[in-house]
Amino acid sequence: MSKATERATKLKPNLRINAELKEGDASIQIVETAANGQFDLIVIGHRGHSKINELFLGSTSEKVAHTARCTVLIIN
Repeated sequence: MSKATERATKLKPNLRINAELKEGDASIQIVETAANGQFDLIVIGHRGHSKINELFLGSTSEKVAHTARCTVLIIN
């Protein structure tokens, strides 16, 4: 996580970056963090699991997109 934060800071020095490590369900943690931080946008990746796995388990990005109060951008 620190390498990603360092790289992003070098590429965009005016961008405020905050890295946090949390336990629990990823989608819930992401949505709660965004709501508490009054975020305007969540950018999240999509791993491309099989459609059958997503049907039964759901994907983190899909759960975030359906429950977040702000805009969610899903990147493949």
